[in-house]
Amino acid sequence: MTARRPRRPSVVRTGAALAAAALLGTALVAPASAATQDGTWWYSGMGVAEVHAQGATGAGVTVAVIDDGIFPEMSYLADADLQVHEPSFCADDSDTPIPAARPLEQAAWHGTTVTGFVVGNGRGADGGPSIAGVAPDARVLFYAVSDGRVLQDDDGYTCQQSLAEDAVDASEMARALRQAVDDGAQIITISVSGAYVYDVDVRAALAWALHEGVIVVAALGELKTGEVIPVSDDLARANGVVAVEACDAELQPMEGEPGSGAPMKHDRVTVCAPGVGLLVQGTDEGDTTTTRLSGGTSLAAPITAGAIAAVWSAYPEATGHQMLQSLIHNTGAEEHELDYDPVYGYGVVGLRHMLREDPTTFPDENPLLLDVGENAGGRSDPITQSEVAEATRPVWPGDPDAPAATPEPSATTAPTAGAAPQDPDAGDGSGGGVPAGALVGGGAAVAALVVVAVLLARRRTSGAATTTAP
Repeated sequence: MTARRPRRPSVVRTGAALAAAALLGTALVAPASAATQDGTWWYSGMGVAEVHAQGATGAGVTVAVIDDGIFPEMSYLADADLQVHEPSFCADDSDTPIPAARPLEQAAWHGTTVTGFVVGNGRGADGGPSIAGVAPDARVLFYAVSDGRVLQDDDGYTCQQSLAEDAVDASEMARALRQAVDDGAQIITISVSGAYVYDVDVRAALAWALHEGVIVVAALGELKTGEVIPVSDDLARANGVVAVEACDAELQPMEGEPGSGAPMKHDRVTVCAPGVGLLVQGTDEGDTTTTRLSGGTSLAAPITAGAIAAVWSAYPEATGHQMLQSLIHNTGAEEHELDYDPVYGYGVVGLRHMLREDPTTFPDENPLLLDVGENAGGRSDPITQSEVAEATRPVWPGDPDAPAATPEPSATTAPTAGAAPQDPDAGDGSGGGVPAGALVGGGAAVAALVVVAVLLARRRTSGAATTTAP
């Protein structure tokens, strides 16, 4: 599959869009330039090397990447401060956990590439240019999940959520999110999808991450012609999360329906970041050396996470909430009033602009965690502010520290002496009784969501190495 063509939407540019257009300023790269052709336009345009020269390299900041597998031996990951959580959070068809670190052809190209845009050193296998990260000195924690599909090659390799009886009773994404927070991640970037936004365990883990002040960055979904996927934006739809769109060298967001020139429609967009026509290395067929151009929101998300990490390393006293404030207030290259555009969000990620402004001057509150009343149907069942404020570390059945299950009373157990028999049709007086029919309906709903997760989950990166949705 070839990379998606950049979109040329005919929209009226508001203040946010004008600020986005100022990202590269006089250094705006023309489509015919060598930098655009070799996929390095974004690196020079954002001023990544310039920011690094000022000491903003991500040192001291911990970024978690949740994706499919990773091939740590890739040349552009050499010398990176990379810690891979083993095993992955998925298993083979015999319920044996699969290694997170594995060859590219075993569903690892995507995760490896995403990681490269955070901490890549820019060196290809032959010494030539390759993926360069925005925060090369950051510490990266990698967690492997499946992306909602069952992957299988000629050797019978599969990756699916474990069904073992002694497994923790929570989805792989929920467990990965919780583990990332436990391990000290300050930023979590996610570029895979699988109907996770509807998973109650993911919701609990995400609320806990937001409660702890962790910045969660998620790639927006990409739709092809004729597809209607209600969970396409997935975790990027969640309240409090940074939802990232992909922009090209002309700062135009990715095209929606191919050939239409129309914007891709999302419930929400936080920022737009470089994600079209970027230099990548390797393929998911196992080639570890070839470089080429690719793109997608999957790449824009880690670039955004890397930008936050780089600036945060220059202002270590800032909180995660203040870094989010800086992200949305300091888009583009020049000062501007906070404004919002439905296509660009708050604007294009402004790395230089963010570094110029001290984030500790902003309020210590998550500007993306809206009051539900302000959302008026913009998201499906959004996480509430009170839910985040009251969140605790989730514990699920199967955890070593999970409370023991309360035994079900026997049907023949005699009532306690003096206690009146209870009417089986009566509630408990609190209004919290659940009819049996509702339980059956709930089970059907869960089953339906499992089908959605398997059938509709998709990667968000366009390019030759991207597989199509089942």
